[in-house]
Amino acid sequence: MASDAVTPVTPTWPRKAAAATYAGVAGFQVALAAGAPWGVAAWGGAHEGVLPMGFRVGSVVSAGVWGLVAASLGTSWPPARWRRPVLTGLAVLAPVSFAMNLATPSPVERAIWAPITAAQTVLVLLAFRAERRAAR
Repeated sequence: MASDAVTPVTPTWPRKAAAATYAGVAGFQVALAAGAPWGVAAWGGAHEGVLPMGFRVGSVVSAGVWGLVAASLGTSWPPARWRRPVLTGLAVLAPVSFAMNLATPSPVERAIWAPITAAQTVLVLLAFRAERRAAR
């Protein structure tokens, strides 16, 4: 006789959706590092056009970090025990990033990045909550 018990399933869609947004950020940073003329939409919006070399190096580092974040959230590459600290860090960092993008003097950054970081905040918090519930 089949059991009527329902096995709880951890929802993965918030984590995978968050991974997609962070992969997009990594791609944006790669483009900036390669010389895309989008300086007004990054790093406080202080540089129109192509970023100066120091900021382009910063974009390389940023692309690496966000790429690793995306991989850790969206793939089975790292063990779950690594994903939890990543989600914990993002649960703190994502709202701060959202606040910073709301407060930036750059209207382009506010228009583009405030909605993206708001979505990232919601997705990360949903994923964090799901992971915590699954760990119980």
